[in-house]
Amino acid sequence: STLPLVHGRQLLHEVYSVATRPVVSNGLGLDPRAAWALLDSLASWIAYRPDPPSTDERWRALCLAHDVKGKPSHDARIAAFAIETGAAIATLNPSDFKRFPVVLA
Repeated sequence: STLPLVHGRQLLHEVYSVATRPVVSNGLGLDPRAAWALLDSLASWIAYRPDPPSTDERWRALCLAHDVKGKPSHDARIAAFAIETGAAIATLNPSDFKRFPVVLA
């Protein structure tokens, strides 16, 4: 069986951040309007799922259990969402999630 392809609010923040970051800083270099167009496009084929109430507690538990500090806290938040919704994580950076008990797509 396959897991659903869904996104939560954290993914919106992450995509917008990467989309508007300069290319020299590993971003896409888009202006805000183009970044929002990208987000709208993603929303047409990836279902939005609200964060379950348990997501923040799971995020806290993952951060404490895996000594998460700084930028990886964003990955821990995505992992918490995936765990709580039963979704897989589709990523170009699977090593960012290796410490968390998640399924990668």
